[in-house]
Amino acid sequence: MKALAAGLTATLAALLPQVSASEALTAASTPFAESAFASHQPDLANGELVFNAAGCAACHAVEGDAELLAGGQEIKTKFGALYSPNITADPEHGIGGWTNAQFLNAVLLGQKPDGGQYYGAVFPYASYAYMTPEDALDLRSYMATLPASDAASKPHEVNIANDWVLSSWNEVPVALSAQADPQLQRGQYLAEALGHCGECHTPRLNGLGFKNDRDQEHAFEGESGLLGGYAPNIAAKRLASYGPEAFVTGALKQGLKLNGKPMTGPRMRRIAAQMGKLPVDDRAALYAYLTGAPFDASTLPAEPQEEPVTVAVAVEETIEDTTGAEALMSRVNAYCEAEAEAAADLAAAPVPAAATGIDPALEAEVDALVELHCRNCHGPGQTYQRAFFTGDLTDIARDPAIVVPGNPDASPLYESIASNRMPVGSKITAAELQKMAAWINALAAAPTPAARPAPEPENVQTPILPRFAGGSFEEQLFAASQDLLMIPDQDRGFIRYMSFANVPLPEADCAQDGALRNPMTYLHAGMNKFINSVSRGNHLVRVTPVAGTEGALVRIDMRDYGWSAEDWQALTTAAYTAGAAEAGWSPEAWADLAAVYPYAADPASQPLLANVAAMTGTAVPLLRTEWFVRHASESPYYDLLLRLPADIRILEARMGVNVDAAIQRGEVLRTGFVSGASGVSDFNRMLERHSLPRGGYYWKSYDFAGDTGAQSLIRHPDGPALTPGLASGTEGFEHDGGEMIFSLANGMQGYYLSTHEGERLTVGPTSIVSFRTKPIGKGVEIVNARSCFDCHANGIIAKRDQLRQFIEASGSFGLTQREALLDMYRPQEEVDRFYRTDAQRFTAALKELGAAEASPDGRPVSMRAPDSTGGGEIITYLADLYFETLSEEDIAREFFMDAATLRQRVKGIADPGLRQVADTWMQRLDKGLFVPRAEVEEFWASLLPRLTRMSALDGNPAPVSHAAPDLTAAISQSASYSQQAFEPADNSHREQPVQTYVAGEGLTLSLSVPQVNTRVGDLLAFDITASRRCELQVLYVEEGNTVEDLPQAVLGAPFLEAGEIRRIPDPKSGLQLRFNTPGKGETMLAFCREGGLGHQRIDAAEAIAKAKARSRPLTKGIAIEAATRVEESAGASALNAVTFNVVP
Repeated sequence: MKALAAGLTATLAALLPQVSASEALTAASTPFAESAFASHQPDLANGELVFNAAGCAACHAVEGDAELLAGGQEIKTKFGALYSPNITADPEHGIGGWTNAQFLNAVLLGQKPDGGQYYGAVFPYASYAYMTPEDALDLRSYMATLPASDAASKPHEVNIANDWVLSSWNEVPVALSAQADPQLQRGQYLAEALGHCGECHTPRLNGLGFKNDRDQEHAFEGESGLLGGYAPNIAAKRLASYGPEAFVTGALKQGLKLNGKPMTGPRMRRIAAQMGKLPVDDRAALYAYLTGAPFDASTLPAEPQEEPVTVAVAVEETIEDTTGAEALMSRVNAYCEAEAEAAADLAAAPVPAAATGIDPALEAEVDALVELHCRNCHGPGQTYQRAFFTGDLTDIARDPAIVVPGNPDASPLYESIASNRMPVGSKITAAELQKMAAWINALAAAPTPAARPAPEPENVQTPILPRFAGGSFEEQLFAASQDLLMIPDQDRGFIRYMSFANVPLPEADCAQDGALRNPMTYLHAGMNKFINSVSRGNHLVRVTPVAGTEGALVRIDMRDYGWSAEDWQALTTAAYTAGAAEAGWSPEAWADLAAVYPYAADPASQPLLANVAAMTGTAVPLLRTEWFVRHASESPYYDLLLRLPADIRILEARMGVNVDAAIQRGEVLRTGFVSGASGVSDFNRMLERHSLPRGGYYWKSYDFAGDTGAQSLIRHPDGPALTPGLASGTEGFEHDGGEMIFSLANGMQGYYLSTHEGERLTVGPTSIVSFRTKPIGKGVEIVNARSCFDCHANGIIAKRDQLRQFIEASGSFGLTQREALLDMYRPQEEVDRFYRTDAQRFTAALKELGAAEASPDGRPVSMRAPDSTGGGEIITYLADLYFETLSEEDIAREFFMDAATLRQRVKGIADPGLRQVADTWMQRLDKGLFVPRAEVEEFWASLLPRLTRMSALDGNPAPVSHAAPDLTAAISQSASYSQQAFEPADNSHREQPVQTYVAGEGLTLSLSVPQVNTRVGDLLAFDITASRRCELQVLYVEEGNTVEDLPQAVLGAPFLEAGEIRRIPDPKSGLQLRFNTPGKGETMLAFCREGGLGHQRIDAAEAIAKAKARSRPLTKGIAIEAATRVEESAGASALNAVTFNVVP
């Protein structure tokens, strides 16, 4: 064995360039003179070896011929399309006319014969710099023996700015350590110089600091680089976990991934085809260097002689992927493959031979049980696969973490079921559990092959998926600048951008294929569905992904959605505009309701942002999607974008619907539901359909706060009472409000809530409608549009009518009345036809937008959020992301940096108040807690200039004039920042607000009632207590839009003393309070203020008007008004309330 090793060392020493064992490889650094190596005598055999090791054919060979280096391969990058040049010996179109010096300068230094520089981002001259000049010239001589081509090299498709970026990425050779062992020395030369492995497999420290340096601390750990495909981890731990044969023979000879599957990347297949021609000793040296330990190649099994595997299996996609996230998907696919490999590595444990000695029928039954009850959560690619992987039954049998052969009680699989902890949602019968026990017992009797050691878990490294996409803020702005250059100048003023860069990517579902595996698909689907739901345009238009951002930045043209620049100004700055007025909002109500976009940076503080702002003519050219969907799905922005007026009758007139006339003629389609059957109300409900032009529809509901008397649809199926001359001639019902669903011109749906008189409501009173499946405190309120998207994910909801049968059976109606009523309450099959037609119109629109998936029976339905996020409606998922609490990584990204930089810069905040805020965040995070979104939103504008070079945009920015771009200057200035020491934009102390009230803890008010569920005729008496002396006011708000201000005689003395328990009504008054009418959700509100109420007393009439102006239910409006006064008082006043349900 010693003689063999000595012989191997001698062979490697002969192949090595002449570098002593104590020296590191030296990179070329100075240009070669014209006379250099002019008389070199080439070694063609060595040149062929260098050619195969250097991988020239991977980029320069034409498809199907690895020896014709005519170039022309397109290399798609975020900076444009690059094309490999012709490097054949043709003297005019190739490199046949070059001198030796020109060739050396090109290959080793990246210098063109004309003095220019090649793009180091794609031409690995920084690695080739370690190649000996002799090897390089032997390579040239060998290439000269290959076929020549007179095809001209295709010029790169890059603009001036892209050329500036790519040219600035002039790589510098990485520092290499000396290798004492001859095999490691040869491996280093092959990996670092000829094979340039680190160029693709080592992560990059890139960004818009215009660096493209390799991250040598994580050398060879995998990277999704500029060329698109994911280059997997080939670092020591991962290679060692698979062993030398998988790499030396499988990867470098047969073109197989480490897991034994065929390589799918075309360039890596070409590299493997060339590497396979190297001697096995060279390939073994590569493995030795990458793993850091010498390796005896003679211990490898004999290598097969067949050619490398080059066939890849195409996967048919049912949903088109239009996100532009190619590099992200290559990483996702690599991640999923690695997950599958990790699961397969469980096979390393001792294996009972399941096919021998075990009843196949028993195996089949147990496998069916696992499939039914376990794999939907713990199977391959599922959410809990890591916790308890239930893949193939054979693999389960091999895994001691799941099954202990012969001992069911010690087997976690059996125990979790027997203890009734699993499965969730379904239960296994005793007979089924006995079969599982029988199978586990049978495993003990099966023959077991010789065990091989299981790989150490820490040695199997899975590619880490990014939590976010889109890169840095500067990279997004650079991509937007590039994108705008492709758009005619006259159109740029209509262009805006939306960013997903702060949205955590959902977990990839490896059980899916194609687009549904892509996390970005779900974000785009939600955005496309939503933005077309707030569109006044006539056509469906998808957002356009911006090149180079992995779909995290999308472009919109406001004209596609019928929006104006003024609409965008309102949306981003809360400016009151003509559109807001057209939507029926007064300036006061708009100022009260419209939220200012809180994450706008001042263009004057960021060169690239200034460039984008100038090209688009707006101070805020980019919005975060989660903020947009969250706020534009509610009033007032939802009403602004769709121009929804303050009264439903105005909207109906715009749509061309005369509801009263249709009802009077009986030309409506109706379907009704008895108490509690509608899904959104405890009381009866009725839906009514009207037709719109071009196949559109308008559904209108009539909702009630009760179902007795005139509110009973069984007794009064026609109405409403406000409409004179009803077709049936019966007395009309009296409803309390309604929900309207109407088709938009593009095929999507709009939503509207109103009072019984038609006045807009932003929130439905919970006494009438609410989310019936959600517990109190979890969003039971029906918020217009925001809640409707959730319920109506697939359009109008089909329900069975329950009123027609009552009309048919009732003796209360005459023959003519019954016929008129039945003409409106149509047979179920006719109603179903309209349900189906209207829903299909909507889902067809979703399919066109790429926001649909196939239901089990193949029909298109709205795409749901990923299972890893809990599923649910896709717009709701996207909007709810804005409510998520924030981790340290999230907060750092809010300020465009990583967590380490954030902590460092927090220490430099000079303002004591802001420093305390940031320190508090860090302390919470250190304890495993979180930071609420509202806190970050509150302090973002103040912290931004203290943590970055940027300043927040003023609330009323000056108009931005549309201007010509100066992208090169902007890039140059941004790049220069990365070379300078950090200086914050503003680190001054803020002016501290003057506290108008300081009195220890704030005033508290306690309210105690004997019961909240009462009956008509019951007396009301309650106790009230305050922590300090204050003047008291009590309001009683009925859902019938009335407010009673309880008189002083009922309340007793004006001031409530500290600690006094006041009984109301005052026993001395002799007065009583009695519930005299039924009602649900009636609210008693107590308001108390130290020093007296004065002008802070709530005026009932004024509060009613204010709630009405803001389209709020009366109770909610008054509660908000009182809460605002409490907040403004800084602890000097307090509020408490109780809600009653009064039944007949």
